[in-house]
Amino acid sequence: MTPVWFITGCSTGLGRALATAVLERGLRAVVTARKQAERAAEQAEAAFGRIDVLVNNARRSGHVVSVSSLGGLAAFGATGYHHATKFAVEGLSESLAAEVGPLGIGVTIVEPAAFRTNWSGPSMRRSRTVIDDYPA
Repeated sequence: MTPVWFITGCSTGLGRALATAVLERGLRAVVTARKQAERAAEQAEAAFGRIDVLVNNARRSGHVVSVSSLGGLAAFGATGYHHATKFAVEGLSESLAAEVGPLGIGVTIVEPAAFRTNWSGPSMRRSRTVIDDYPA
């Protein structure tokens, strides 16, 4: 049976690049995207009923790769929401590794530092609230 990649966040950035690479190699993928207009899902094979998103315990095999970032290891000012989500990815992944490791399922956390994405560009949403105590 050919492995199936389940890739989230495929409308832009790293998720889209990974989905494209997987599909160009003739592998199967199920992808998700937040932005309907930029969905990568139409490129992928999606002829499945129920998908067990994290792991398939019945096969006692597989590997979960969680993409976090440097922001899951250290926090910096003005990006609290980003850090909160990345710290959550770290905790969930470490717990999952302990739970499914004995079943033969691996978990890896990828923690890249800075690289070119839309994170600080079009994908960033800035608050309209201005606090006088902070400089521009």
